[in-house]
Amino acid sequence: MTVLLVCLVAAASMAGLSWFVGVVHYPLFAGVGADGWGDYHRRHSDRTTGVVLPPMLAELVTAAWIVAETPAGVSGAAAVAGLALAAATWVLTAGAAALLGRIGDPLDPRAHGSLLAVHHARTACWSAHAVLAAVMVSQAA
Repeated sequence: MTVLLVCLVAAASMAGLSWFVGVVHYPLFAGVGADGWGDYHRRHSDRTTGVVLPPMLAELVTAAWIVAETPAGVSGAAAVAGLALAAATWVLTAGAAALLGRIGDPLDPRAHGSLLAVHHARTACWSAHAVLAAVMVSQAA
């Protein structure tokens, strides 16, 4: 049950953070202004990894663990779907990182729009995984 709870907390944490970033943080990029954009972007990039990497790793590792040693009562299909969602967030995050690298100084509005689209896909994956992890916790209870 512990691995399920860690997975749920990690996925729900990333879902909540992702909703905040998508609704508040990324849309505000456009308002930073050309003069401050380069410094702002660098500081944003430097600080983000330390915040998102621990829960992303926890989510991926626990999702793989749940597939490898599916707890009693938990649907094997749900376990595999959870791992697929966790893996998808890593692929999408790599795409977002590439877009952040191309976003430019000053901010390129097209790259910014693409970043928002990729981010919304990540948010959907994290949200779905959080719900699925809650279902798996209830199945194991």
